[in-house]
Amino acid sequence: LTDVDAPVTQLNGSLIVRQDLPVEADLRGQWLGGALEVQITPDDRTDRNATLVARGRATAEELAKYVPASVKLDGALDWSMTTHLTSRPGSRAQTFAIDSSTQGLGIDLPYPAGKPREAVRPFHVDLEHSARQLLTRVSFGDIRALLRWIPERGKWAFDRGSVRADRVAASLPDHAGLRLEGSIDRLRLDDWFALAENREGADTGDGDGGTKLSDVLRAANLHVDLLQLYGYEWPDVRGVMQATPQGWRVDVTGSNAEGQILIPEDFKGAQPLTIDLERLMVMRTPRNGGESSQEQSRDPREWPSLRVHIGDMHLESHPIGGVELHATRVPDGLRIDSLTIVQDAVQAEAHGDWLIGPQGERSSLTAKITSTDVRATLRALNYTEFLEAKRAEVSANLSWPGGFDGSLIKRASGSITVSAESGQLLMLQPGAGRMLGLFSVAALPRRLALDFSDLTDKGLSFDTIHGDFELRDGNAYTNNLLLRGPAAEIGVAGRTGLSSQDFDQTAVVTGNLGASIPVAGAIAGGPAVGAALLLFSQMFKEPLKGIARGYYRITGTWDDPVVERVDASEAKESRVN
Repeated sequence: LTDVDAPVTQLNGSLIVRQDLPVEADLRGQWLGGALEVQITPDDRTDRNATLVARGRATAEELAKYVPASVKLDGALDWSMTTHLTSRPGSRAQTFAIDSSTQGLGIDLPYPAGKPREAVRPFHVDLEHSARQLLTRVSFGDIRALLRWIPERGKWAFDRGSVRADRVAASLPDHAGLRLEGSIDRLRLDDWFALAENREGADTGDGDGGTKLSDVLRAANLHVDLLQLYGYEWPDVRGVMQATPQGWRVDVTGSNAEGQILIPEDFKGAQPLTIDLERLMVMRTPRNGGESSQEQSRDPREWPSLRVHIGDMHLESHPIGGVELHATRVPDGLRIDSLTIVQDAVQAEAHGDWLIGPQGERSSLTAKITSTDVRATLRALNYTEFLEAKRAEVSANLSWPGGFDGSLIKRASGSITVSAESGQLLMLQPGAGRMLGLFSVAALPRRLALDFSDLTDKGLSFDTIHGDFELRDGNAYTNNLLLRGPAAEIGVAGRTGLSSQDFDQTAVVTGNLGASIPVAGAIAGGPAVGAALLLFSQMFKEPLKGIARGYYRITGTWDDPVVERVDASEAKESRVN
């Protein structure tokens, strides 16, 4: 193989050649960074055939010269090679059999191709070389491959081949390029995307101006038991892929996904990643021990532009509805031009960005959610159904350090406004409002033993609920959360701990409920309570219903809030001061 620049050095020993056939040899030297031994023995007395057996050790540093730059190797491996020599070269193809346990060599590739240094994974290659082609059959663990190179402009050029990961023998495709096929137990696309991105920036050194990956990877027909991407997973997925001039078209079929994906060749180019799915069920990848993992935040500068349409999306078995997303790649990351979610009872619209600047990774989101069946919406979003209303609206203008993940609300700064009309605050167990962390009023009726049975058998009826919240340092602050009902009004001011999941609030309850609302208590709340009560005196500008009024301090955790009465005289002192 005259185009392989790998000379043997420090060669010592003996070699016997008869006519044009090496028939005996006992040689020592250095090759591929390690020791080399070569023995040649005659096959018979005719001196027309002989067997060459070579053994050696190759270092990762030397092997790296003959693999793509994106494939990282470390360590070293022992190998052996056998080939048959003949005095009639050219009468038949030359064959080589290469074997290694690969123990000692680390291969930094995604599963199933990668391995740690200490692992043993048998590697076998049958190499068939002739003037017309170089045919390679590979076995590496469960991977099987059949690859063909042909001579082109004085060099060996890859022509076609196939790779499988299910121990089934591979066959040559009827088209040029590489085909992936068969079944695999799991496939994590994050790692393969990262490898492709690294390859784009690598200098191939082949002088051909950089071969596009889509020129090599032409087709695939894979069944994946578990497909993973960015912290989510999909079981039992079949994908059929075809290369296009701009990248790849993937037709997806499975129990949790159905539709088509267009993957661009270059994530940094103008071509968007286009996802058009009839349905998609998204499940988080469990951690070790079965816990659900958090979504993985990647560098937004690595994302392509996005055009997403999902007809019916479910998150963790909860229906989200139809999803439309348009996002544009910008120099610092990703700009979310529009996000729309539509379900039977809810519609959400949002826009924002996800960027990396001088201060690090930051994101922002402006959103508006409108529901015409709040209880059904809470159920769909996996929130406790503590509120029932004919209409509700949530508006948010937020920014936070980091990317989009399940804990962003704990880091966010900005404002949230909530409102609801014509409904009931349901009589539930402690922690009923914990998912929003805003409606501590859900704890009041139960903790105060108020009797609302004459109003509704579901809970406390209301005409309207409205409140503005300021988010900062993992807390939500309000001074005007107000519930107005046919027989009672409840106002709340104070702090909700979104990270600490606790309350530090004060509430005033007024109404025509007679003795069910204590008008005074024995517990003084201190300056913080006085300040909150002053806010109430300013907030309730119009006359409140009835004459009964009670003041309460709400502390403790979302799961077990503590409600204590505050002396009403303190409110008077606050107003005077």
